[in-house]
Parts: sequence; structure tokens; C-alpha cells
Amino acid sequence: EGYSIVIPPLITPNGDNTNDYFFVKHQGISALEMVIYDRWDLQMWQSSLLNGTWDGRNNGKEVPDGVYFYVIKATNSKNNTTKEYQGYITLIK
Repeated sequence: EGYSIVIPPLITPNGDNTNDYFFVKHQGISALEMVIYDRWDLQMWQSSLLNGTWDGRNNGKEVPDGVYFYVIKATNSKNNTTKEYQGYITLIK
């Protein structure tokens, strides 16, 4: 389809510089909208930056270990079509 996107299944924001942030690796994307929700459907984070990263915080406070739901909309830079991805990410400190 002219682009690639890789969404991580796990982050470990414990300060060891390994998997500390949620971010999407991509090529051929012109726009990226990302939202992460907790299990009660409360929004924890959102970004419309191509290189947006989530550090496991909500309003400056660390969120608890657990499984979070993401919705990502990626726009293909070749044909300007948008595809939505939904799934889960596990956060472990």
C-alpha cells in the first residue's frame, strides 16, 4: 500500500532507556493521530504528531501497570487514504 507501520505491544516506562515510550514506527505516512484509553474508556493520552511518544503518564502522573487500548489513524502520503488501527498495549514498570 506504499507505507508501513509498526505498533509496539508493550512499554516499560521505568527509566532504563529500553521500551520506556510508546511510539509508532512508520514510513510513507503524512499524518498520524493516536489516542490511548484505560480500561474504563478514559483518555490517557493523545497526539497528532508524526513522532508523538507516550511516557506512561496522564496529566503528569504515572498510570498504573495494565492493559490500555489504542486507536491510531494513519494517512498514506502517496494516496492520502487513512486507515484506522485498534488494539491493546501492555504497560509494565
